Amino acid sequence: MNSRKGKITLRNGKVVDPLVLKILTKQGICSPQDVGHFLEPQLKDLPPPESMRDLEIASKIAGDAVLEDRPVLVWGDYDVDGTTATSLLLLFFKAIHFSNLKYYIPNRLTEGYGLQSEPLRRICKNKKQPGSILITVDNGISAHDAVNTANELGFNVIVTDHHTSPETKVAATAILNPRQEGCEFSGKNLAGVGVAFYLAIGIRKYLQKSGYFDSKVQLPNLKQFLDLVAIGTVADMVELDTTNRILVRAGLEVIAENSNPGVTALCSRSNIDSTLLRSEDIAFQLAPKINAPGRLGFADNAVALLTSSTSDALKWCAKLIKNNEERKITTLSNYYNALHHVGKHGKAQGEVVLVAGDFHIGVAGIVASKLVGKYHKPALVLCEHKNGMYKGSGRSVDGINLYDALRHSSEYLVAYGGHAMAAGLTLEKDTLENFQKAFNEAVEIQSRNLVRKDAANPPEEASIQNLFSEGLLEQLYLLEPHGAGNPQPIFTDRHVSFKEIRQIGKDKDHLRIVINSERTTVCGIGFGMGELFEKCNSRTDKCITYSPSLNFYNNRRSWQARVIDIQFGEA
Repeated sequence: MNSRKGKITLRNGKVVDPLVLKILTKQGICSPQDVGHFLEPQLKDLPPPESMRDLEIASKIAGDAVLEDRPVLVWGDYDVDGTTATSLLLLFFKAIHFSNLKYYIPNRLTEGYGLQSEPLRRICKNKKQPGSILITVDNGISAHDAVNTANELGFNVIVTDHHTSPETKVAATAILNPRQEGCEFSGKNLAGVGVAFYLAIGIRKYLQKSGYFDSKVQLPNLKQFLDLVAIGTVADMVELDTTNRILVRAGLEVIAENSNPGVTALCSRSNIDSTLLRSEDIAFQLAPKINAPGRLGFADNAVALLTSSTSDALKWCAKLIKNNEERKITTLSNYYNALHHVGKHGKAQGEVVLVAGDFHIGVAGIVASKLVGKYHKPALVLCEHKNGMYKGSGRSVDGINLYDALRHSSEYLVAYGGHAMAAGLTLEKDTLENFQKAFNEAVEIQSRNLVRKDAANPPEEASIQNLFSEGLLEQLYLLEPHGAGNPQPIFTDRHVSFKEIRQIGKDKDHLRIVINSERTTVCGIGFGMGELFEKCNSRTDKCITYSPSLNFYNNRRSWQARVIDIQFGEA
């Protein structure tokens, strides 16, 4: 990134558009150096691995296991972060020709989250495992009893996790978690798959120093695994800080190379252009399909796809798509049930939406997300569980830290965990009322200091005609990935003219719009706006709020306007 005559230029020599600079300035990114690091992030700027607490210890433990061919068990999680992290380590060990390896992901419906004593004993047939290594990914930071069980069985335990650490540490030999006390690693918001990636970096470095790599076992380029890091990071909704931005952008580059057969097949079946992937493609197309098997109790299907060969990728992709169709049906039923609960019990009142009842634990998080979208408040979905308990998931809105709110209410909880935007919890039924009061109070306290996103980040004024030029759209793409900490920019065109408009969808609840532009024809899509059809046809004083998005159809890529809002008259 260079600065000449007051203008900032990219590495290709093109001047950064003033509109892009304006968007960055609103985020506090102003200097040429900061603009350069944001628009063109580089792997060399990642935090040094040695700054992550216990990485050297963990790398030696796992590296010695490779050198001595001792058994390694990877204990994963059933969500996208967990399955991508599990798959990353499986592919890494395969790349270094280490095969004395197994993995296990608990069944979400019958076993629940994380490392647990009972299934661990069952896997080991309750026999000692001297010299074996147990590596948790995206879990384990709060699994005190299970880690103690693993120690009793003779495992050397390496916990890799990113969830908030409890005050009392688990008794693992090594703990990798940027959030733990005493860790100087600057990328505090790594997803579980990001922590797993850093473990792979550490193991490779240790093996390289040990003389492990030669003409038969070549030093692997770890960038090849960043496609999984990108998918898991975006799907887990962690903040896209500098470290995560570097990792995800590099991961998008890897996906464009079509090097992972499973990811390539999933992009193809999802009608996504893998060469210009966006964070919304991951969040709304890839992630739900990877998540679906775990929600139904078949998380192994996701790992099978992500680690598949070219010959098997389409088979596993078809299974995930089938799982996702089943998941959609279950989600829709549970969502309507949740809306009925809200209407009947009035639990959308106050600062929180809370529903409790006969919900499917596998889709509780999705239903909570839908409730957040409808009511614009944090939402908790609590499912009937065994022994008079509720077990559920929560999702939040920007500015409300869900984990902190649960911690404030923890005297009424049996267990809880997660991070700012997503969390899980377990409580006894007879404590529900007290918990709800305490949780609502905690969210209310946070809300007092909350600056609403629409007030803090108003749309930029930009006409469709000016914005939809190839050069500007290319630069807007450099703002990717979008997500927590880097919202997708939205724009307002106050003098828009529709050339054509029609209702689409089974119930005609969406609008397909053709927008007049001197340069080119710009198509737009307005989801859930079908009821505005007549008004759009009869009124000329239209103002739209929109964001540019990519459409990929019949192997052809085109930009379109995603219409967010339509106002009439003075806006």
